[in-house]
Amino acid sequence: MSDPIKYLYILNYWEPKREGILNVIAESDTECNDILTKEEQFPKEWNSLIWPAIQNAQKLTLTTNYKSDLIEAFIV
Repeated sequence: MSDPIKYLYILNYWEPKREGILNVIAESDTECNDILTKEEQFPKEWNSLIWPAIQNAQKLTLTTNYKSDLIEAFIV
């Protein structure tokens, strides 16, 4: 059985009045959403803005099987 295809999501941070870029590795939009909504560093009141950020993210196919996770977050 082959490994599932993973993607690198490059998202703009969604919280109003803040800016940033997040890099997430995930198998799907749904898994990306799950990773980000479970992340304790992000205010839960903005969770409804995560899905649109995922839909607008740049999504790159990875050729190596990496662990799904939030890789980097640059937020100011």
